[in-house]
Amino acid sequence: MSQPTDEFTGMPAQADLDFLSEGGDQSFTPAVDIDDFSGIEDQLNQITQDEIEDDAFLKNLDYEEFIILSKKELAEFIRIAEPWTKVTVDQYGKCIRIASEDADRVSLSYWNSPTYITQHVTNRSQKVLKNPFYIKVDILKRIVIESFASVVFVIENGEVNIALLDNLLYVETVSLKDSEYQLVQLPLAYNTEVDLETAVLVFKKMSFILNLSDRVAEKNVLIKDGKAYFSTNAFMARMNSPFKSDLSIAVFKPVADLIGSLVDASKLSLKVSLQNKGMLMMNCDGKIFAQAQVVTNIEQFFNPQVDQALSFNANMTVVNDSISHLMSIVKSFDYLNDTVSIQASQDELTVIVMNTDLTRKIPYKFAIQVDGKVEAVEMKVSSSAIKPYLDLAGKEAKYSLTEAGFGLETNFGRFLIRKRH
Repeated sequence: MSQPTDEFTGMPAQADLDFLSEGGDQSFTPAVDIDDFSGIEDQLNQITQDEIEDDAFLKNLDYEEFIILSKKELAEFIRIAEPWTKVTVDQYGKCIRIASEDADRVSLSYWNSPTYITQHVTNRSQKVLKNPFYIKVDILKRIVIESFASVVFVIENGEVNIALLDNLLYVETVSLKDSEYQLVQLPLAYNTEVDLETAVLVFKKMSFILNLSDRVAEKNVLIKDGKAYFSTNAFMARMNSPFKSDLSIAVFKPVADLIGSLVDASKLSLKVSLQNKGMLMMNCDGKIFAQAQVVTNIEQFFNPQVDQALSFNANMTVVNDSISHLMSIVKSFDYLNDTVSIQASQDELTVIVMNTDLTRKIPYKFAIQVDGKVEAVEMKVSSSAIKPYLDLAGKEAKYSLTEAGFGLETNFGRFLIRKRH
């Protein structure tokens, strides 16, 4: 099959794709907010060495009431709790409670009714705080970022301070009612295990698509009959449910992100228990516990037509699939239109790229193997929108192009990018 010349670069169309596969990293990353933790990973990876270096400082501490907490554990908890602070004006929802459980352990707790998150962390001081204190998440975050391997909180004259070598720096705290944190009753048993590998796909790699919808009713993951469903105006998906029991719940975006954060934090296991009134209780490694509201009456969100639309016949396999690389090229050049056209015949899949003023068109052709007949359908789609699904599906995916849209089938799920009519 002959390769067309790219009218925009003067090079063979395949050359751009070869360049990418040889070293050009044009992988698509969904837009995310870059917070102050960007760049902290290198610091956290050097924690072991830092702890050795600041051991002398820690051994010389001689206060009556102080705790020594790991920067790594504090950062882990902040990552989990901080997203909830963005959607509240309540003081409780802006703060973290820090309290001693005994000489060895300190609890970090976040309360934004009805969401509750708590984590047990190690205290290296072997001292106990007489009373809990409450600190704003953004202040604690700044302290963690500016600290070495450990954060030392010292109570003197009823005030909270952090130790900086031989000096104490006053820390602003908030006065809250501790009784509010005593309302949460954690269950004794968690009856449902979460498959961590599947949970990464559902709650990490796929949940970003919920940001692409401006409809609140679409910003959820539906768990039903052992499957996880996504359905927005532009996209549908059906994947295996990460929950190892027959749960039927609607998980809205903030809770989906919370589960995704716990999956990231888990080293051993994540277990859940669905309590009365749709309260999902979560246990991460026996170390981090959380509760969040889900919806159990999911019929108002589930549309049976989604199942029907996802039952397409994926009968096309692309040989030497470089479609994802092509989409990278299209989205990286501002003189190319983000919208591309996709067509299929019995022996090839054609992606037509256009410049921004639509005066030039160049077809990129990909050889395919077909099981059955291919519909004569043309579909226009955004290269930025389709690329993350192509990346997720991988090169082993099978394709479908029908009046319903562009479908992808993999061993872990089915995806449909809806056709615009």
